[in-house]
Amino acid sequence: MNNIRLFFKESLSNNLTGKLNKDQSHYLLKVMRIKKGENFNLFNENGEWVARFENIKSGFINFKLGKQIRSKEHKNELWLAFFSDQIKLF
Repeated sequence: MNNIRLFFKESLSNNLTGKLNKDQSHYLLKVMRIKKGENFNLFNENGEWVARFENIKSGFINFKLGKQIRSKEHKNELWLAFFSDQIKLF
């Protein structure tokens, strides 16, 4: 089970190739000690995808996206607020 998740602000789609920024690359390499060929997850407001560590160039991790594992949730929420000075108790 893959527990490494990173927010990726750019657009994500199946089979996309790209590179992580310097901080994200450092985190995966030095903190999480991920190795070439291992998977991690990238997510943004449109969903979450499995990404594969393809290679490293000049300290930046290049990745390729696989399948989407979560899609954008469409929630219709209604929030109501009541203030106690406007409520009359009988």
